[in-house]
Amino acid sequence: MENSVERVKNTKIVITNRTLTNLCGVKKVNSATESCVSVMLAGESLVIEGKNLHIQKLDVDTGVVDIEGTITSFKFAREKSNKGFF
Repeated sequence: MENSVERVKNTKIVITNRTLTNLCGVKKVNSATESCVSVMLAGESLVIEGKNLHIQKLDVDTGVVDIEGTITSFKFAREKSNKGFF
């Protein structure tokens, strides 16, 4: 299972009428509530905010997540590198 998740490199986001979001390329679901879903993508995190959010599909082998609910915002953040100067 771990190897299949590591192979996921491309990210694809499809939003349908702001009520259904299909994500491809998800490495990990960090948290999920009715108002916020946080996922880890390749090299960055994505926070989806909204109302009545529910994960309808989660396939960890292929990195696919489907989220249903009213979407109000998407926020991306790059992973910080822990590498020092030396």
